[in-house]
Amino acid sequence: MRVGVVCPYSFDTPGGVQNHVLGLAAHLRTQGHDPFILAPGDLDDADPWQAQFRSSFTSAGSAIAVPYNGSVARVNFGPLSAARVRRWLRQGDFDLVHIHEPITPSIAVLALWASEAPVVATFHTATPRSRTMQLAGGTMRASIE
Repeated sequence: MRVGVVCPYSFDTPGGVQNHVLGLAAHLRTQGHDPFILAPGDLDDADPWQAQFRSSFTSAGSAIAVPYNGSVARVNFGPLSAARVRRWLRQGDFDLVHIHEPITPSIAVLALWASEAPVVATFHTATPRSRTMQLAGGTMRASIE
């Protein structure tokens, strides 16, 4: 199965979600699937763990630092990002798209809105008191249902 894996956070900055995405992609390979990763930033080719994904990694472009959920998220969003997401989805012809943090204002939500393939999602954070999520709750709830 061709699986598109979307990570909202930049690979230029190490993080748990990025490592989880790579671990998932590695596991999918062992099960005979073909995972393809879309994320902001770029892989570190000096790191053998990351370098093994070079041929299946697509950069969504550079990221900007945004305070989010008590931390700083380095994400990518906007018209150029939306075009990159749509092109990646179209060219990937995925059987399934796995989106990490699908309601984070980033390429993740853009992929959620643009995917014509079935979507599964992983939520890595809890945001019950997020003002952003309270304001956008209805729109996001409809998108993930």
